[in-house]
Amino acid sequence: MALAGGGALQDRMLMSMLAIFFLLAVYGLANSIAVLKAGKMVRNPLEALADFWAGSLWGLPWRFLVALVKCPPCLSFWIGMAASWQGFSPSRDVILARGGQEWMAIAMDGLAACGASWILHVAAMRMCIGIEKILDVEKVKEV
Repeated sequence: MALAGGGALQDRMLMSMLAIFFLLAVYGLANSIAVLKAGKMVRNPLEALADFWAGSLWGLPWRFLVALVKCPPCLSFWIGMAASWQGFSPSRDVILARGGQEWMAIAMDGLAACGASWILHVAAMRMCIGIEKILDVEKVKEV
């Protein structure tokens, strides 16, 4: 993807921005499904189906899907691959220019989304735990 009148530096900056946007968008969607209240519209029906089929062989796929939609990095892998397959791929141009195939770009985007989501999710959880500890210390000081 070349910018009109732009040089190589502008092209690299644009590709970096697209990659960052891709990773943040995938993490945001995965986090909204797996963690936020809005994701209950997806999680609750899957949990009901898993409970309905509990104890039978038909319950296995539903239990797998319930586990999947509760894990932002796991969900990010599949969302990243789907977004890449639909054409929004930050790695496609680079991989195809080096003789790779399209499925390699799709897999690379899914793996990158999973890795970035894992880092962002762990960082967010650590910050939440830190805030909870700070709030507990302040409550103890008040008493």
